[in-house]
Amino acid sequence: TEDLLVNTPVNLIIDGKILEKGYYNVVGERDKETNKITLSLYQAHYLAAKTEATETDDDYEEREVNFVKIQEYNESFVKLIFGSVDFNAYAYIPFIQE
Repeated sequence: TEDLLVNTPVNLIIDGKILEKGYYNVVGERDKETNKITLSLYQAHYLAAKTEATETDDDYEEREVNFVKIQEYNESFVKLIFGSVDFNAYAYIPFIQE
């Protein structure tokens, strides 16, 4: 699979850890037993964070099948959207304004 790269314009907070703004490879996975979806954020080959995501039928009007983007949501959260051949999903992630 191709690497899906997202540029985070703000510092994200995932599992109590601060992810500094920058570029992350995002990998989406579905647990075969629980059907839960997780999005893993990597820098180089280092797993920086993992977050649970919600599956959706929304393709966010993206032209590509595989995509990842950060959208503004509100003053406290961004919306990480992810699309692949297997599923589309999103996660609301808190962030810190500098």
